[in-house]
Amino acid sequence: MTDDELLIKSLNSYLKNVDSEYQYAKQFTDADSAEIAEDNLEIRDILKPMLEDITGIESLNDLDDEDYAFVYECLQAYAESFIIDGRNEEIKKASEEEYNQLMEIISEMEADFMYDEDEDE
Repeated sequence: MTDDELLIKSLNSYLKNVDSEYQYAKQFTDADSAEIAEDNLEIRDILKPMLEDITGIESLNDLDDEDYAFVYECLQAYAESFIIDGRNEEIKKASEEEYNQLMEIISEMEADFMYDEDEDE
């Protein structure tokens, strides 16, 4: 899988996770669940339209700093909940490779963002 494909796949998967968490949390009436639902709704409302403009790694350069940081945070959150499927060795190896590739993308994004901040000073 290319980095571009993985980026889009990861963001779409994260959006699905956010939608699921929103749907689950909105079932309850307590304050914590309401806050979780609201947070997930906000993430969804920001990320969903952004995905229309994200076509790959290079398209991230067209984002302003705030949107770039938001995408970075979304990818980090997705990576934190990434599941390595260990049902058999072949699937486990593929999952580990995908995770490592995702972490490389995140590291490159962080390096690019830090470089841009250094230029601004």
